[in-house]
Amino acid sequence: MKRILTILLTIVMCISTSSYAYVVSFDGGITGDPTLDNGTYNYKEMLFITGKPIELDGTIKVPDVPENKDSYSLKFDYELFNNDENVSLSRSVTYDVTLDKNEEFNQTVYKAKISKLDESITVGDRSYTLDGYLFSESLLFDNTAAVDYFSGTASGKKYYYINGDRQNNEGKVTININTDTIIGYKHHWGDSEAQIINQNINAQVNNPDYPDSSSNRYLTWDGMINLKISNMNRKDFDYLRNDPQNISFRGNYIETVKKERILQYDYDLPTFNDDGTFDDKDRSFDEKELRQDMLVDSNSLITPKIRDIGGHWAEESIKMMASLQLFDSLLDFGPDLPMTRIEFAKAVSRAMAEIKESTRSDIIKRTRSNPDLLFLDIPNDYKYYDFVEFVKNKGVMIGASEFFMPDDVITRAEVVAIIIRSLGLENLAPSAYYTIGFDDDNQIPNWARDYIYMAKEIGLLESFADNTFRPHDPVTRAEAAQLLKNFVFHIKDDITYDYREKIINNN
Repeated sequence: MKRILTILLTIVMCISTSSYAYVVSFDGGITGDPTLDNGTYNYKEMLFITGKPIELDGTIKVPDVPENKDSYSLKFDYELFNNDENVSLSRSVTYDVTLDKNEEFNQTVYKAKISKLDESITVGDRSYTLDGYLFSESLLFDNTAAVDYFSGTASGKKYYYINGDRQNNEGKVTININTDTIIGYKHHWGDSEAQIINQNINAQVNNPDYPDSSSNRYLTWDGMINLKISNMNRKDFDYLRNDPQNISFRGNYIETVKKERILQYDYDLPTFNDDGTFDDKDRSFDEKELRQDMLVDSNSLITPKIRDIGGHWAEESIKMMASLQLFDSLLDFGPDLPMTRIEFAKAVSRAMAEIKESTRSDIIKRTRSNPDLLFLDIPNDYKYYDFVEFVKNKGVMIGASEFFMPDDVITRAEVVAIIIRSLGLENLAPSAYYTIGFDDDNQIPNWARDYIYMAKEIGLLESFADNTFRPHDPVTRAEAAQLLKNFVFHIKDDITYDYREKIINNN
């Protein structure tokens, strides 16, 4: 009975239409490659309104998502068809969105309702007229320094009349929609949304044998559909080695941008005969998957010509992080030298966001008009002011006694605390006393215990060979490169596993 599928899910607030990963329909479906019409994408959706699964192909027009607005409307237009089944579907839906931001907790409540819905469905000689609808979606975004996480729920209902209207028709179809899961994230390296949706269809159709005294006026059937949808955008990095000896660089990393769209569905529907009659006792069961994967872009990354890391245990991590320009370009990296606080502030900022550095005019304006200082030891014309401002505003490096101490070496405990603050995971550590598992647990300061526990819990760090952590030791530049690589790949890959494999594939 009805084309079924997901639920609008959310529009992750600042995602542009060129990189969106949100689910775009409360009826469900997955987007594909862009068309020549700007903002229009190929699109697939499953239709169950007849009681049989029908795959529809066509296009969806996706709107731009306004930035920095607390309320806005979004209109989506669909044109879908299946020529073999003689099916066409046209739909235009407008969602009204409101955002309620809580500055104290750095969280946002997202609400969406349908303000207008026009839909036309034709299946052979049958038309399905939409008579009414309900829809509500609510999500909570937790805006951490490195990742915007969200989760929530949605529900909806649609009413259709077959070949007619409320007074004169050949039957009625009602579709109830409930989500078990809406969950996702957005970060510097990609974004994702996953949904699990349950839909129930109830159909009441005229009995052709009525008014025979032994027959009922209506025949009824019901169907159940379970949908799992995953939309994901991500970046991968592959090293391309140059074989010729007479070349100025030995190789470089290639960044690829990929989009992955997966729709898995299973159904429990009646069995239909060739003449259109059905047997509600002999049920039809099946499960299938649709997917649309795209390689959106590939870029050659710079290859810093670092001379002093050949054969070093962290050579590969240093090369990759330098290629991502987390570190300033240096001929001699100094892998075993200690890293300063400002060096790590620059690197971790670049791992979380594109940092726009101030122009000379910005610096002059800031110096003249703003007597306040970020920290007492960071003047307004400080060379790396933008990085210090970023880590302070994000709450990941807060200094001490109003001093940032940019040239002090940074310790292992401090680095781990910065990374876990960036991910917003420190509050997930146990509240009661616990051990972390290092032989020098008693050397870990109390303020750092939750951070170090969580870093070990999610696999961001390992012990030294003697099973110590050495929290007070300075972090070497090589160790910083390795920890930053772990941080980037945790965001890029490990979170992906949680949001796709554990939800879509139930692993």
